[in-house]
Amino acid sequence: KAGPRDELHLEWSKWVLVVVISIGVTFVAYGVSRGVETLADLKFSLVNSYIKTGDFVTAGRMFVAVNAILITVPAFLVTFIEPKAKGSGVPEVKSYLNGWHLHRAVAFRTMVCKASGIVFSVGGGLIVGKEGPMIHSGAIIGALISQMRPEKWQRLGLPYFGFLNHFRNDRVKRNFVSIGCACGVAAAFASPIGGTLFALEEAASFWSTKLTWLTFFGTMIAVLVSDMLMTGGVTIASAPVISFGSFEGPLRDKAYPLMEPYSVLQIPIFMLIGVAGGLAGALFNQVNKWLTKKRQSYILGNPGWQMLEAVAVAVLTALVLWTLAYTSPCIPERDPHSVERNMPLERFACPEGHVSEGATVFYSSLDRTVKHMFHSLHPFSMQTCLLLFLTMYSLANITYGINVPSGMFVPAIITGAALGRFVGEALQSSGYSVLVGDIHAGVFALIGSAAILGGITRMTISIVVIIIECTDNITYCIPIMLTIMTAKLVGDSFNKGLYDLHLELQGIPFLEEDEDLDFASNTARLKVTSVMSNHPVVFSEMESIDSILDVLANCTHQGFPVVSYTEEPTALNQSVSVYRHHGAQDPRVMLYRGFILRSQLALIIQYYLETGSVTPDYQWFVKWYPRHPRTAKLTDKLIKHPPEENWRNQLVDLRPYYHPGAQ
Repeated sequence: KAGPRDELHLEWSKWVLVVVISIGVTFVAYGVSRGVETLADLKFSLVNSYIKTGDFVTAGRMFVAVNAILITVPAFLVTFIEPKAKGSGVPEVKSYLNGWHLHRAVAFRTMVCKASGIVFSVGGGLIVGKEGPMIHSGAIIGALISQMRPEKWQRLGLPYFGFLNHFRNDRVKRNFVSIGCACGVAAAFASPIGGTLFALEEAASFWSTKLTWLTFFGTMIAVLVSDMLMTGGVTIASAPVISFGSFEGPLRDKAYPLMEPYSVLQIPIFMLIGVAGGLAGALFNQVNKWLTKKRQSYILGNPGWQMLEAVAVAVLTALVLWTLAYTSPCIPERDPHSVERNMPLERFACPEGHVSEGATVFYSSLDRTVKHMFHSLHPFSMQTCLLLFLTMYSLANITYGINVPSGMFVPAIITGAALGRFVGEALQSSGYSVLVGDIHAGVFALIGSAAILGGITRMTISIVVIIIECTDNITYCIPIMLTIMTAKLVGDSFNKGLYDLHLELQGIPFLEEDEDLDFASNTARLKVTSVMSNHPVVFSEMESIDSILDVLANCTHQGFPVVSYTEEPTALNQSVSVYRHHGAQDPRVMLYRGFILRSQLALIIQYYLETGSVTPDYQWFVKWYPRHPRTAKLTDKLIKHPPEENWRNQLVDLRPYYHPGAQ
């Protein structure tokens, strides 16, 4: 039994491991960010070289062609290398933390395809965000670092510490996956509290006070390391990987006015934006559900069509954005000394002295477009804002679900920002500010982004904190809260959130939290016997290897009851028919003793193959976790290389290995 000193060492080991996970997640997020910036710079530099010569036809062709070529990389990775790298990964992380083990959901290959694929997805101009894949990558890093086997550490040239063996079990693994997931959010948005709340509200199904402390510590380290990497020096400033600019604080654009107290008369407007966000989010989810079902019906399982769809969506996106940017009307440029030039508009195809609103928001990265909606003092036309909303709303819906890594946060934010900016510009031009006080269109863009994000994802607390932390706008905390709550209530009256819908569409079981039962219904009066099997497959406390292999080969159960047999039934054990070995019926009376996993039985036989003994110790199971050999391979090896002649009748004592907790 471990003494106080060992327990203290183990406790400190958890905190050290959290630091390692946080740093690993941050470096992946930083690599993704730099990769996206590099690809975007190369692409826009190439296209701009033709724009400068006035050859807009060739520039447009290059814009479409480069985007299409870039998208073939993530589409290939997801279609042919690792299908689990598709999408945001948030539904997969939710299901894993809920107790459902999806094959390769937290595997190293999935992370490599996810992190590298999202670089090309965003760099290729798709309407996707990089935050979802960062969350999934963070969860995978949490699983890998905490569960890595000794030989893998040695293969990397790193020492293996014995204390890591204590973390190699499902319960602790889920905790570190939750921590990695939270660190992914924190590193992406420079939001340590938001990351912790995201894991608590959206991802994890099981939580504890100790896990809260570990997660908060991990997100703090992640943001600290991220800020150091992004600023590139000892002097640290808030520098999120996904930046939308600051409304307040030292990093605020000095040309942008300070946040003034909002009027109580503006609250109904914020809530109406929340209603619009809830309706738009519900419609978005319903349409995306329909599109996903069509994909499952017609192109699922056909790699060629899946690749073609991803490239076709990339071409469509590039054509739409280029057309809108090129056909946007030119307007006279403002006074160069005006404060409205805090974020100058793009000239693009306009003559000297003129600029284009459309080119500014359509021929640009998504992050920069959001910054224009939030912080530009230029009075964008209502037509441009409405066109941006409809375009991003439609393209994001078409894109989410194709065979590439993709996130939904940034597309929802830019869509909502366009909607909010439309409302703000409309109020300013109508003179409504006379009644309710000063109206800043950028603030309404922020409220709109909260509304659409809440309407699509149906998250509440974590979204509020993430938005406040990544934009430094604490003044409008209450309006953001009211807007998101309104959007969620309206959206929930129509359908579920986007991540929950995709859990259902993928056929992934998810155990919901306890609901209040209606005791007048038949469901509330169900007895345990109503859902139990009358013919359970069981093992006795002493079993032969031949019997164990026979059951494992002919039954797909992942766990089995272990029983002992008696001649006289008592109040605690009733006579039931027990099916064993190809349906052979055993009419004896049994007494439940415990429960043993399929993996444990397979590893006991593997140990017998290697050592000739059937009494493996704890370290043997730790060494193999979370894998175990397949039954067919075990049988084949025993037949070809039996440890002894009479191996079939070798008895295995299951008493040291089954779990007696259910007694």
